[in-house]
Amino acid sequence: MSFVTERTALEGKFAAWTETRVKYVGRPFLEPAVAYIYPVVIDGAAQEVTFGQPIQRRHVGVISILILDKENKTDGDARIRAIADMLEALFIGANSRVTISTSEYIDFSAPSLSSWSQSSGWQQRTLTIPFTRDHFQ
Repeated sequence: MSFVTERTALEGKFAAWTETRVKYVGRPFLEPAVAYIYPVVIDGAAQEVTFGQPIQRRHVGVISILILDKENKTDGDARIRAIADMLEALFIGANSRVTISTSEYIDFSAPSLSSWSQSSGWQQRTLTIPFTRDHFQ
């Protein structure tokens, strides 16, 4: 599995997402006046995890999803937390694996939510989802 295939598969997780707009790396985006998400794939180390044939290569990484919302003095980060809950559902339970082919798949681990911060009228938190991407040759 290539890095291009990985990105396409991971962005596919957001294909049916309608709760907010989605900003993608390197694509034009007009910042909305309301909440939006910004998923970024951060690839880590890769290694061969088998001896002999077939060779299994494992790549590890993290999907970092920045969740942004306008500052709200009434309910604080309640909307961000609700969005995080909906995003988490895309990656756990029955949704914890994306199968590309019989020899290629991506498995997701438990998501975690970062601490709250604010900047320029926006409040934000980041949902991180660790993953492994396996490929057999």
